[in-house]
Amino acid sequence: MVVPAAKWAGHWRRHFARDTHPYRCALCEVTYRNHGCIMKHGLTHSAHELRREDEARAPAPSYVCDVCPEKFVYMRCLLAHRTRAHPEAAGRALSLRCGVCARNFAHSNSLRRHMRVHSGELNFLCNVCGKALSSREHLKFHIRIHTGYKPNVCKTCGKGFAKKCNLKLHERVHSGEKPYVCSHCGKAFSQRSTLVIHERYHSGARPFSCSLCGRGFVARGLLTMHLKTACVDLPRQRAPPPPHPAQQRPLK
Repeated sequence: MVVPAAKWAGHWRRHFARDTHPYRCALCEVTYRNHGCIMKHGLTHSAHELRREDEARAPAPSYVCDVCPEKFVYMRCLLAHRTRAHPEAAGRALSLRCGVCARNFAHSNSLRRHMRVHSGELNFLCNVCGKALSSREHLKFHIRIHTGYKPNVCKTCGKGFAKKCNLKLHERVHSGEKPYVCSHCGKAFSQRSTLVIHERYHSGARPFSCSLCGRGFVARGLLTMHLKTACVDLPRQRAPPPPHPAQQRPLK
């Protein structure tokens, strides 16, 4: 952006104002020169306003007890609760469960990265296509799409994969291994995600709903297919039928 000479002074003052008034009120956006002024300004807001702002900024509880439904914001609080409320489970390894989708994790870092999927936090940007991702690890595997780097190679057919977990799933095609068994009907699957979708047919859960017609689906892919092919929000107007040949008047 090129600023004309006549407007340069005003343009510079706007930048200088941000440096001279770095303290900004989170409620009304008023800025102040020093910490003491903004502390005095905070007294002008009611307790209800401050409490509402604190609740909006408070982190969501992401650590769920593996014995009871209690949720906690910090891991140390979960460990203290488990020791105090469930002493019988103290000798058992802690199973970390997501408070949103109930998925289990072995490590707290894995759960922390997973929670970004629900919060929508995307802080890692691909410098090739500009796509934003939720973790550095996801960015590393995404870049392999651009580079074509596939270090995990199947020993049976030679097919390569960017992720080791995808190679493990592929190898079950050759071995026929199906470790995930439905507790309702006994049907076995090679992938956990396929079992989760299958069990929704038994439970009746339809977490993906069409915003146009309200119909629910067990998988996001089925909803996408429905929106592309079958969903009708408003009745379509039919084109008028062509006139009968006998009714057409001959051109002069």
